[in-house]
Amino acid sequence: MTAKELLAEVSALGFDAPLKADVAFITALNRSLCYIFKDRRYIGEHSFVTVAKVPAVRYPYVRYVSQKAKSLPVKGNVFSCYTHGKGSFAVESDSRPRQIYSFLGETTRIVGELGKNARIILSSDFSYYLTDLVSYDDIVRSLDDVPDGSPTLKLDVCKTVGDFGTFFGSPTNEDGVPIEGAGGMGSILYLPATYTGRVFFKYRKKPPTVTSADMDVELDLPEECAELLGLLVASFLYLDSSPTLAEHYLRLYKEAVERAPLPERIAYARSYNVKDGWA
Repeated sequence: MTAKELLAEVSALGFDAPLKADVAFITALNRSLCYIFKDRRYIGEHSFVTVAKVPAVRYPYVRYVSQKAKSLPVKGNVFSCYTHGKGSFAVESDSRPRQIYSFLGETTRIVGELGKNARIILSSDFSYYLTDLVSYDDIVRSLDDVPDGSPTLKLDVCKTVGDFGTFFGSPTNEDGVPIEGAGGMGSILYLPATYTGRVFFKYRKKPPTVTSADMDVELDLPEECAELLGLLVASFLYLDSSPTLAEHYLRLYKEAVERAPLPERIAYARSYNVKDGWA
């Protein structure tokens, strides 16, 4: 169903003149979508495959004393660390130009690329320390995808799941067994960094937002939602001009809901492959 088809359907419910795709209709439509999605709580499910993010090299804690140079061998393609204090270090290798990283006191995360036979040279007039210095063999699309060495991966679901509202239940593996150490809060999905395999998670779907430019666009709605929507839009359109008719169509909507089966709890499944962050 498109918004234009819905407009014709609502007009046929008994309005004196054909409705227009004006602000009143668009507002009533969006209010109706919010109402139905909250009332019926449509559930979707997504899945993706993740590969364990195991560092090639890990230095949990490195202390540097002023003016006492220290060299740390690292291997892989990328590195990440947290700095504490004021100072600098350099990354040298046999295949890439020397790169210097400076930091000014506050805890700072530094991410960079490595070359062949890489080493991190600590050399500064100030004392400082590094934590969670890790390097990975992974080839990433962006330095933003480099893991920070944390035992937990943090994946922002909203980046790929456009209709995500809130998490519903715990993430599971392909056998439906909850993944130990996994969970969701807000739009962030937390997974153990050592987990490899397919991840499934369910979520409450949020309603789409329709504009006047979307009148010919097919609305991605559960079938029962499309059938109920016209009654609710009519109720909201009559809300100011005729409260009695508004109540009438709202009652018809509620009666239709009582006759309708419970919403399908798993819908519109999609899958992703995750190799260096959220796909």
